Amino acid sequence: MKTSSNTRPPAVDKTGMNGIKQRLQHRLNPLHLYCRLRSLGMPHTAAARLSRCYERALYRLVLA
Repeated sequence: MKTSSNTRPPAVDKTGMNGIKQRLQHRLNPLHLYCRLRSLGMPHTAAARLSRCYERALYRLVLA
């Protein structure tokens, strides 16, 4: 039995680890957070400051 040396590794679908990371990146995105805070009635300035602090403190370190 011969094995082919040019076989590709199996593709990772959207439900794999890449899909989970992509979903987390979207849901935890600072802009997404800002929009959710605004839709909850938070003023622009407060929502912008909170999202900026969140981006600098957590998002860049964890998910970017």
